[in-house]
Amino acid sequence: MGRFTNMSAVLLIYSLSLFLIGLVSEQISALHYKGVEEDQRRTRRDEGNP
Repeated sequence: MGRFTNMSAVLLIYSLSLFLIGLVSEQISALHYKGVEEDQRRTRRDEGNP
């Protein structure tokens, strides 16, 4: 009837870990672009006041 095999467990764990790695990479990317945005804002402010 409904069998949950070892391969099913491997695929489930693999898909969950891949999803979590994607979430972590998205957060890292957001932090990176946040720093770039702050640098650009600081540069524009400095250019406006010689």
